[in-house]
Amino acid sequence: MYRLPFGHGYFEGKLTHRLVWEWTNGPVPADMCVCHRCDNPPCVNPEHLFLGTKKANAEDMVSKGRSPRGEARPNAKLTGDNVHFIRGLKAAGHTATDVAWLFGVSRRLISGIWSGVRWNHLVRENQ
Repeated sequence: MYRLPFGHGYFEGKLTHRLVWEWTNGPVPADMCVCHRCDNPPCVNPEHLFLGTKKANAEDMVSKGRSPRGEARPNAKLTGDNVHFIRGLKAAGHTATDVAWLFGVSRRLISGIWSGVRWNHLVRENQ
């Protein structure tokens, strides 16, 4: 058995929790994932496993606060300090296009930061 970088066990070409599900309950339907109630990726206790869609698994991860946010995301181009500075640039009258160019990101991202849709986990100053 091998342990993958994100914590799941891997054996003979399959994730170990999937193997245990199959040994205990039979095949996993093609459109389903084997999920963990315990949120412990290496766990293979059949009582901790359940089937769910990819969407339900992702929603479960977000609802439990297990998804990386902001600069903790591996592809993040901004930091929390950048975001606070970007919010100040709006107050100073700069355009989203100019700010996006300055930081090398999309205008849509800047607009999302300004509207509170993106990076909304950071406390806004002056509220």
